[in-house]
Amino acid sequence: MADASPPTLALRTLQARAGLLWVQQGIGACARNPLGFTALLVVTTLGFQLIAQLPLIGPAIALMAMPFVWLAYMRATRLTLGGQRFGLQVLADIWRVPAPRRNALVRVSSLYVAAVLACFVVVVLVYRNGPDAGLVGKLLQAMEDKRQEDVEALLAGSRLWVYALLLSSLLSVVSLVFWHAPALAHALGMRPGKALFFSAMACWHNRAAFLVYGLAWGALGFLVMLVSALAGQLLQSEAAAAVIALPSMVLLMASFYASLHFSTADCFQAQFEE
Repeated sequence: MADASPPTLALRTLQARAGLLWVQQGIGACARNPLGFTALLVVTTLGFQLIAQLPLIGPAIALMAMPFVWLAYMRATRLTLGGQRFGLQVLADIWRVPAPRRNALVRVSSLYVAAVLACFVVVVLVYRNGPDAGLVGKLLQAMEDKRQEDVEALLAGSRLWVYALLLSSLLSVVSLVFWHAPALAHALGMRPGKALFFSAMACWHNRAAFLVYGLAWGALGFLVMLVSALAGQLLQSEAAAAVIALPSMVLLMASFYASLHFSTADCFQAQFEE
């Protein structure tokens, strides 16, 4: 793949309904090649789980690999839009770029790992200096001893939900800052700092669209679980609910990843091609 000079980059400000359009486009792209997208999802998910089992460095390596996988889905979507089939080779395609662009992506991925770890460190520090310090240890011990009443009592009097909400909020901010950065570094040859800046600015300028985007995916996930639960109740079978929920959630997740290309390409006046 030839390395062309990076095009002029301009941010676009979109209306809120663009978020809903990305969802529709992601579902449409997945519908054109459901087997390809679901196979890619299953393989990468299993790969993450296996890598995460490695002592000490496993979770960090899995986190570092995530931006590469996001780009693989974006390439898969572009191939689908072009009427081409794709396979697991899209994972290898991400490496088939000139070294400067590949190195920029590696640096962005390293910064992503550092940012995620920083979120956990902040939450741990807040927890250790708060009124619930030591609660997790007591809770784990009660669960290990199978003392259900103690577990319920500890949970009832705790504020663990506050720490969970704090962690979710911090990770959401990190996700938005890094949302476009891998594509900007990999496809356009941007330096990591510049890629992160433009990524954050694009998400901020289009925050209404991203809010609609997130709410729409959340609503679809809730709808899938609701329909599955109702089906299980009607059929009086938990197995039936699982049979409906599992493939539906896999397709929904595959559609979400298929939509990543649209959420990035629409925010910039640039072509994200290798």
